[in-house]
Amino acid sequence: MVDVKALAKYLLKLNGEQYAALGTEEPDTDISPMKLQKLLYYCQGYALAILEEPLFKDPIEAWAYGPVINSVYQEYKGYKGGYIPVPSASSEVRIDETAEKMARLVMNDKGRYSPGTLCEMTHREAPWKEVFAPRENNPLSLDTMREYFSSLFAQEISEEQELKAFRSQGSEPTRQEWGDILHAL
Repeated sequence: MVDVKALAKYLLKLNGEQYAALGTEEPDTDISPMKLQKLLYYCQGYALAILEEPLFKDPIEAWAYGPVINSVYQEYKGYKGGYIPVPSASSEVRIDETAEKMARLVMNDKGRYSPGTLCEMTHREAPWKEVFAPRENNPLSLDTMREYFSSLFAQEISEEQELKAFRSQGSEPTRQEWGDILHAL
């Protein structure tokens, strides 16, 4: 298992590298403490579905604004709603290859969303909804997370297979059919 604080720093570093690749002079990030929390939640959820084991041991709690890892919250709460700076180049961030891959997958899938959008997304998801109660900070169930994310991935794989089968029929989809296919993905 990876240290969740190291994973958080890796997500920040990865985001900074993506900004730098866009040609900005100073690596920047658009990750606020809230967004970082949601990215970590998705890292754990994806790991539970794909690897069938947790990526980190720290519990994720159901707070009012979505899933939160308290130790990471304590580390970055001083930034409030502002952006967290990218770790300096001299500060090494060490996590294993599996955690790196999971972080990259989550950044590619969820990194473009704002903190507010990510918050809204998590509020519609079973792992948070199942245990949230105002002012209680109940832990999310790893089993519920595994089931929820596994079902999401199974649905996406099924839709992708349907698209491949549709394409293999040799007929070009109509404009409406393309719209339906893209909407489903």
